[in-house]
Amino acid sequence: YPTAQKLASTGIHTLILNAVECEPLIEQNAAEITRDARAVLSGLRYAASLLGATTLIAAVKPSRPELGAALTRAAAQLGMGLDVGTVSDDYPAGDHRAVIRDALGTLLPVDARSSSIGVSVVNVETMLRVERAVTAGHPVITTDLTVTAPDFGPQVVRDVPVGTHLVDLCEALGVTIPPEA
Repeated sequence: YPTAQKLASTGIHTLILNAVECEPLIEQNAAEITRDARAVLSGLRYAASLLGATTLIAAVKPSRPELGAALTRAAAQLGMGLDVGTVSDDYPAGDHRAVIRDALGTLLPVDARSSSIGVSVVNVETMLRVERAVTAGHPVITTDLTVTAPDFGPQVVRDVPVGTHLVDLCEALGVTIPPEA
């Protein structure tokens, strides 16, 4: 759902930061929170201000308590209220409906948007991009990607230009793509 439409919604009282990685090998949310949780929460505060949201929640997996702790510290440093809640580790943990269900105990009807119940769910990278746009005027021309492959080692998170070809990224990281892939 496009961020511009989310940030133009009316009647939003609760803003949920989705800090849950839906897929088991994705790490970009964790990397961004670890790198600069304050910037992520500054973006969340800007979004909340636009929406008029008064309740801020960060959803994290129970298997990643360090992310909740980093967000709690950053919120205290920024003097902002933030509830940190955990969501199920089960797939599809990062799906916005699952996040709403676990964070609020509310089951969103299949045919409804979260705005119909006064809730908006935003992700970590988007809030970081909002913060950069507001404070430094940076346009969104890059995106975070997690790269992993058999025999590659630990996941690598890279901020790459939008439209980067997978082959070029793998080549830059020294990953060989098998011909049958």
